[in-house]
Amino acid sequence: PVDGTRAYVGSVDAFARRVPLRAAAMLLRALRDSDARSAARLEHLVASWSDAFAVRFRARWVPVEHQVEHQARAVVAAALHARERAR
Repeated sequence: PVDGTRAYVGSVDAFARRVPLRAAAMLLRALRDSDARSAARLEHLVASWSDAFAVRFRARWVPVEHQVEHQARAVVAAALHARERAR
């Protein structure tokens, strides 16, 4: 089911921006030593997209223990859901 919450739309937006940004950054790494002109243009694009992402999503520090707790809860919830579906 499609969930139209702001969190859902935000996560889709972040994913849609992250994938091409990662691809461009990987291509930049591959081109950096072999094609300086293309690498310079790509570096500008990656910087521009990174800045736009940072403005849109305003990253903030989350303590490691909170990240681990969230990940552990997500794993437990997924396991419980899978167990319920298997019944």
